Amino acid sequence: MEMQSLVSVAAARLGAMVTIDSWESLTREIRSGASVEYLHFWGHRPRPDGTVGAGCLSQWWPSPFRVGGVEYATAEHWMMAAKARLFGDAEAEERVLAPSSPAAAKKAGRLVRGFDEAIWARERFAIVVEGSVQKFSAHADLRESCWPRGTGCSSRPVPWTGYGASDWPRTTSGPGIRSAGAD
Repeated sequence: MEMQSLVSVAAARLGAMVTIDSWESLTREIRSGASVEYLHFWGHRPRPDGTVGAGCLSQWWPSPFRVGGVEYATAEHWMMAAKARLFGDAEAEERVLAPSSPAAAKKAGRLVRGFDEAIWARERFAIVVEGSVQKFSAHADLRESCWPRGTGCSSRPVPWTGYGASDWPRTTSGPGIRSAGAD
């Protein structure tokens, strides 16, 4: 069984203004000694007081946006609909967009016909980044609350990977590292 991974890399920028646009480029920069600022998040709901927190970085955060006349309830809906379009499955795209729940959209997205893991692995990062751009473009309040400086790398610390354990991080590419669209 493969361990879940942790870092959800979205077009991060380092102090030297190097654009990080893939897992490989992030790993390369870290290995070269670059310092990366992380914003950790877990969950997809507002804080108990109702304010926006880092959880708005989640694909499941309720943040509807419209692209090309299509309404997406969450960035998860965007990602799964884009997955269906990538593999030419219009019926799956409709099933993804129908429910309001991101969990139901994810479940529908896992049933895309013609799915090819190699193609998905190659394309998913750009799909997730584009969905995030659309989501945060439509919601300035989220953009300003979550990343006021506009630089950094989002990171979702998933508890079952050992995040926070005394030997964390175990590696820069193994358990605990979450790549965009891996779900």
